[in-house]
Amino acid sequence: MLLSLILCSRNDSYMGNSRWRLETSINLTLLHAKEAGLLDQIEIIVCDWGSAKPLANVLSLISEAAGRVHFLHVSKEIAQKIQKDSKFPEVLALNAAARRASGDYIGRIDNDTVVGLEFFQKFFSLFIAY
Repeated sequence: MLLSLILCSRNDSYMGNSRWRLETSINLTLLHAKEAGLLDQIEIIVCDWGSAKPLANVLSLISEAAGRVHFLHVSKEIAQKIQKDSKFPEVLALNAAARRASGDYIGRIDNDTVVGLEFFQKFFSLFIAY
């Protein structure tokens, strides 16, 4: 595995339809990796921080997500204990995701970031050149 893309999110309505944005981000990123011929070289790790209903159970992901998208669900009880007075401790959630990454490199994205075909082509061409 060359690249682990990590992100954090929660099953809520932050800034509108956050689940739709997350689904779209993951699905389009996977399709771009597939188009670049690099689908087997990436994984996506989502730290689900404090969702009452886990994101893994409510997202509509494409078939390419199977075995490539991994969810770490931190329960609401544990999240509240660890985060103390923070509403959403992004750093804690991202660190939890990073610890589970198996890629040689880790890329941090937001739950509404689409990683495009051009990124995959340029990033992976660096390794072919060397």
